[in-house]
Amino acid sequence: MNFVDKVYLSLKALFFVIIVCASFFLLFQNVLTVTFDLTPQLDELIIVSMVILWAFKTLDDPLSKKAFLLFLILFFFLFVISYSAIPHRGISRVSIQILIHLKFLIFLGFVNAYMPKSIALSLVGVFLTATIAFMLFELAYPTTMYQVFGEVIKSRQGVIRPIGIQGHTANLGASIAFLGAFYICLIKKEKAILKAGVAVTFFILVFFTSARTAFILFPIILFWMLRGSVKNIFIVGVVSLSLIFVVSSSQVATKIINITQKNIANTVEDPVESGYIRGIMVYFSFEIANERFPLGTGAATFGTVMSDESAVYVDLGVDKSQFFIEKEGIYDSNFASLLGEFGYLGVFVYFLLFARVIRLYLGGFTAESYEFFLVFTALLLFYSLTNPVFMNTITAFLASILIRAAHNSTDNNRSQANKTQIMESF
Repeated sequence: MNFVDKVYLSLKALFFVIIVCASFFLLFQNVLTVTFDLTPQLDELIIVSMVILWAFKTLDDPLSKKAFLLFLILFFFLFVISYSAIPHRGISRVSIQILIHLKFLIFLGFVNAYMPKSIALSLVGVFLTATIAFMLFELAYPTTMYQVFGEVIKSRQGVIRPIGIQGHTANLGASIAFLGAFYICLIKKEKAILKAGVAVTFFILVFFTSARTAFILFPIILFWMLRGSVKNIFIVGVVSLSLIFVVSSSQVATKIINITQKNIANTVEDPVESGYIRGIMVYFSFEIANERFPLGTGAATFGTVMSDESAVYVDLGVDKSQFFIEKEGIYDSNFASLLGEFGYLGVFVYFLLFARVIRLYLGGFTAESYEFFLVFTALLLFYSLTNPVFMNTITAFLASILIRAAHNSTDNNRSQANKTQIMESF
C-alpha cells in the first residue's frame, strides 16, 4: 500500500468517525447540549454540511441523485409559492424556514448516501437501549431528568410526566412509537406470536410515557394485521381484548382519555380561548388555507420557528396571546404549520414527494419492508397533526435512520439495488 492509499484510507476512516459522532449528537442533542454546554448552532452547521455532502454524492450515486432532485424540486416549489411572504419576511427567513420544513428529507438523503445499513441498525439498537434505560430510571426517580434539563416539572392529574433522555415527553413518546413500528413490522408474519408479544411490550412502554399520540401506532398496525388470515384475526382479537382490559382498569388511562375529550370539545367551541395550542393552530391553519385557497401565507409566517412577529398573527387577532409572543407550542402541529404556510396545494405536493422519497429509499419491497413503509408513513402523517415531527431534529433524524435500517438490501449489494430501484420507483 502506497502513501496515497494510506492517506485516503485514513481520511475515509476519519470521515466515518465524524458521521457516527454527528449521528450521536443529533439523536442525543438535548442531553448533550445541556451536559457539555454545546452551542445550539451546531445543529444548523451539521444540517448545512449534510446538504453539501449529499449534493456531492449525486455525482456517483444514482439513488442520491434522484432523491436530491426531488428535494430541489420541493424546495423551489415551496419557495415560489411563498412569493407573497418574501417582501415582509425576507428571502433569508423564507429560505431558512423552507430548509427547516425539509429537515427530514435532508437527514434521509444524507443517511442513505453515507451510512451503512449495519451502522444504522447499531444506532437504532443503542438509541432504543438508552431510551428504555433512562425512562425506567425516571419512573424510579421521577424528578431527576427534569433537574438535568432544567425544566419545570410537568404532571398530568398528579402524575409526573417522564421526559426521558430526549428531554421532552412528546419526543419520548414519538421515539418509542417509531421504534415500535420498526421492530414490530420487520418481524416476519410467520412469527405472529413473537410479533404480538413485541407489540404488547411497546404498548406498555408507550403507556408509561403518558404520550397520547404515540398510541396511534397500534390501531395502524392492527388495521394492517386484520387484512390477513383467520389466525391473525384471532391473535389480534386476543391481544386487543387484553389491552382493552389493561387500559380500562387504569385510572391514569381514564384521566388521559378524559383530558383528550375535554381538549377537543373546548377547541371546537372556542379555539382561541381553549388554551389548547395545537387545536388553535390547526383551526387557524384551515381558516388561512380556505381564505387563500389553494395557497397559504408563505414560509416563515405561521406556526414555525421563523414566524415571530408575523403580520399573519396580527390579522388573526392572536398576536397579543402569550402563546404567540413566547412561541410556546405554536409549531407543535407540523401539519398546521404546513397548511397555514403553503395551503392545500403545498401540503399535497409536500406529502406526495415525501412518500416518494421514502419509497425510493426502502428499495424493492419485501413483505416486511412493505408493511413498515405503510405503517411508518401513516404513523408519521398522524404524528404531524400534533407534533413538529419533520422539523424536530430528534424525531426527523430517528425516522431517517429507521428507514435506512429497514432497507432490504445489504451494504454489499446496495449499488445494484439502487439501479433497479431507480427504474421501479417512478
